[in-house]
Amino acid sequence: MQNKHLYLLGYMGSGKSHLGQQLARRLQRPFLDLDAHIEVLEGQTIAAIFERQGEAHFRAAEAAALRATADTPPSVVALGGGTPIYHDNMVWLLSHGTTVFLDPPIAVLVQRLSGATNDRPLLAGTAKAALREQVAAMLAERRPIYEQAQYHIRASEEQAAAVLAALGWDGPQGPK
Repeated sequence: MQNKHLYLLGYMGSGKSHLGQQLARRLQRPFLDLDAHIEVLEGQTIAAIFERQGEAHFRAAEAAALRATADTPPSVVALGGGTPIYHDNMVWLLSHGTTVFLDPPIAVLVQRLSGATNDRPLLAGTAKAALREQVAAMLAERRPIYEQAQYHIRASEEQAAAVLAALGWDGPQGPK
């Protein structure tokens, strides 16, 4: 495990970036937020990519950026919510790293996303009253893919130490 990437996956707002930064510090590894990396590569926000080039262009750029991680030192990588869903990315992830599905309750996701729907192209224009149903529907579609991850963390506020324990890590030297 120590020579592999640690890929964090889950729905929007599940805490992948926040937890990923904590894990990277604890493991003394680089941290990569895949969506932020794509924005740098494309020179525009994810929302702008969706608006100007469309979702298909974004998903192709996302798959290319994901596969490029194979050529980088072992890192903690926070994936976009849709990353595992498209272009056989989940199959690729399972063969190239350790995968962790962060799965907080829907109520937590809705709370975290309620003020940021316009920043998330797949939720843009969703009324606050309809957000719970939208999140539940999308999560239900994606869950079968997400659940293929090697580890599944269900709590709403997981700390880096708990994830490390679940993975058998005891620090930068790798697994126990």
